[in-house]
Amino acid sequence: MIVSKISFNPYNTSISNRYINKSYVSQNFAFTSDKTENENSENKSSSVKILASVAIAALLTGLALIGKRVRNNHILKQIPEDFQKIFKRLKGKKWKEFIDCAYSEMRSYMGLQEIAPEKVLIEGQNGLYRVTGGYLVPYNIIKFSSGITFALPKEKQIGMIAHELTHAKQYNIILRTEGLGADALADAIAESYIKNAMNSDFDAKFYLAYQNAKKIGKEKEFLKTQHNIWKQKFEENILENHKKVLSMPKYKPDSPEGKKAQEYLQAQRIYEFLPPSGIGSINYHNNPLEIEAYGYGDKIEKLYKKYLSLW
Repeated sequence: MIVSKISFNPYNTSISNRYINKSYVSQNFAFTSDKTENENSENKSSSVKILASVAIAALLTGLALIGKRVRNNHILKQIPEDFQKIFKRLKGKKWKEFIDCAYSEMRSYMGLQEIAPEKVLIEGQNGLYRVTGGYLVPYNIIKFSSGITFALPKEKQIGMIAHELTHAKQYNIILRTEGLGADALADAIAESYIKNAMNSDFDAKFYLAYQNAKKIGKEKEFLKTQHNIWKQKFEENILENHKKVLSMPKYKPDSPEGKKAQEYLQAQRIYEFLPPSGIGSINYHNNPLEIEAYGYGDKIEKLYKKYLSLW
């Protein structure tokens, strides 16, 4: 806060009077005497006004500081202490440094040190309308388009990070549930790939081969063969890239985690991929995997936005 220093010298008038011609003073004493009193009165009045203005300004500043302190305390009460500590450690960081630090903090907070990838991968172009991101399950990679480092405010950056880490947590539960594991997950991913490829050109080679198979009445055989090829490929990658997760203690099928794993697996079978535009369909947004991920990501985004409003 900058405070201006205002000074007033009550002797200005009397000092200047010393140099007034004595003969002039004696001849015009009454006149000069009246003028000096008026000047003193005006100066005193001006001084009072200035001091009053300064006092009012100081009072308003004090009240504003008190109001801000009360408001900040109210906001802090809405942010869990664990997140306050995380957000404090992010202060002053930006661009790629912020992404890396936020990812490390959230990965640790969510207990995913041995599960989610150590770092995020940032590459490729943004979607037609927005920054995109995704968790590539078989390869255990979290990837964002380049715009995440500069095209989004910080609260949305950390929100996207929390979103994708939620997906890592979901698939971890599937892989650690007895009776499911890599085989069941690879089968579910292959099924969703088939459904998406049949209705779009996200895999042009597959789509063309499928259309040719339909022409000769061999689409069922083609789809079964392609499903098996993709399932084998995905399972190999899952076994290679999720070794630590697969070696962790298993969840019982009837445990809360085991029941969740069944829900996640079914949600994967009907999963509709995000298109290049970055704008998902109703089916995409209504998928249980995305409902949970968006819910958690939005929660972290709102908490961090509140924290940033403290400054």
